[in-house]
Amino acid sequence: MRALRRAGAALWAAWSFLTILPPACPRSPGAEGSTATLAFFPLVGAAVGALAGGAVLLASRVVPPPLVAVVAVAAPLALTGALHFDGLLDTADGAFAPRAPERRLEIMRDSRVGSFALVTGVLVLLAFYGCALALTPLRLAAALVVAGAAGRAAAVIAVVRYPYGREHGTGSGLRERTPWPAVAAGLLFALAAATLGSWRGIAALLAALAAGSALAELVARRLGGTLTGDAYGFCEQFAELAALLTFVVR
Repeated sequence: MRALRRAGAALWAAWSFLTILPPACPRSPGAEGSTATLAFFPLVGAAVGALAGGAVLLASRVVPPPLVAVVAVAAPLALTGALHFDGLLDTADGAFAPRAPERRLEIMRDSRVGSFALVTGVLVLLAFYGCALALTPLRLAAALVVAGAAGRAAAVIAVVRYPYGREHGTGSGLRERTPWPAVAAGLLFALAAATLGSWRGIAALLAALAAGSALAELVARRLGGTLTGDAYGFCEQFAELAALLTFVVR
């Protein structure tokens, strides 16, 4: 019974951290479920993808394909409060600036949007839109579930592989006391979601993990061997994009 309560607390913490539902919950991993919160990231990602997929299927009944694709891009952003996309923008601005690692971390804290962030954000949104437009509504709905789980799985690996770059931050509590069994459980959740897309789903998961790991290494080198919560979002977004691209390629 105690184990079930702890698992429930961890799931609630993951849901509250990764989404705006319910809006009253603070965006914090939570102390009680912190040791296993990461295990549920892919599951929450799959749920976000399922909700977005449901919105896509509903929209496909009343609006033309280009607007359905807009729904596919906008729904995950709305459900998560653009948490990962915000990290993408901040990392694009800071991590790739021609400055020392310490200065790059300072730039990433700046809420202003620079040219690197603007260009990267526009290109990523266009890529998401193009992928959504290339898929049928039913296939797109399945792809959103797989990509949602795969992107968070890539973020989980980034969290446990690299030390956190700041003393305090949005993701600082995620890495502390995270047991490897929790990480393995998270990957199993992602694998279960990937089966929804048959062999392409499995390929999408592998592509997401590869892309996320490669970008995590790249960003970590730019930040002195560490990552931050923004960097996790950066890796998650590109991992999701890699998963969606796997469904599009012929």
